[in-house]
Amino acid sequence: MILIPLGGDSAQALSTALASGASLVGRGPFAGSVVIDGRRGDFVNTLYRHHVLMLAAPAAGCGATA
Repeated sequence: MILIPLGGDSAQALSTALASGASLVGRGPFAGSVVIDGRRGDFVNTLYRHHVLMLAAPAAGCGATA
């Protein structure tokens, strides 16, 4: 998944997502965005409260090679 901060405390949101079992994959393709792997339901409400847009993406869309 790609997390794109839209405002608010995106660092806290990422920290919460990681504490909820997500793992950091790397930087995302947009400024301030990150790619994570995890179960959306574990942190979706926290990300919403911190104004972070969460998008599902295939590995190729996250910079992985085919």
